[in-house]
Amino acid sequence: MTETQAHAAIDRAELLKLHDWDELLFGGFYCLHCTPDDEDSLDAPIAWPCQPLREAGVTDEEARALILAHRERVEAEYLAKKAAEQAALQQRVDKFNARYPVGSPVLAYPGCRPEDDRNATRLVTRTRSKAQVLGGHTEVVWVDGHSACIALSHVDPFPALGGGEEAAAARNVPRNPHPLCRDFQAQPEPSAFWCGTCHWNQPMHDNEIARTAIAEALKCLPSKTAQEAS
Repeated sequence: MTETQAHAAIDRAELLKLHDWDELLFGGFYCLHCTPDDEDSLDAPIAWPCQPLREAGVTDEEARALILAHRERVEAEYLAKKAAEQAALQQRVDKFNARYPVGSPVLAYPGCRPEDDRNATRLVTRTRSKAQVLGGHTEVVWVDGHSACIALSHVDPFPALGGGEEAAAARNVPRNPHPLCRDFQAQPEPSAFWCGTCHWNQPMHDNEIARTAIAEALKCLPSKTAQEAS
């Protein structure tokens, strides 16, 4: 390539950058540089490739190739971004599963977190599944006493099972902070094995020894403050 050809190629590249294009909703492409920038501009848009580009030798075939290359680049960038997001989600799920095996005691908030709503529902429970990425966008886990999954952002694992009233309650109350009722009321599928009244599962619900232990464990839960009760 001669020096003159090199300069021509640079000038042409700059011209293409200046006369950028966009796609019309009803089909076709228009020049962002040549089309007037006003509210009536798209009533009569300047088609792309525009006259200055045609004078520089840009043909319809080259224009189509540039558009296809742009679309392929955008798609590749999108797929790379989604892959990175998926990898980050899976990494957080794997980290949670490595630290907290199924059956780990947790505090779960099915709706709002307490810092967002002081009346938020809190379950003292245990995980009953491994965490997983749901729908490709949210890390979730299933817990005892609640039929739907809960986002990991709304699940707080206990840091230790040693001292502390809540840690003790988590050990002794493995499913939720509601006492067992006397009559098991099955819920519809897929949660038929959970009582529709107290939300405990049937084996625990029918175990009188466990029922007594649960009643004692529930006493360990901190009582609401006057402010919380109001």
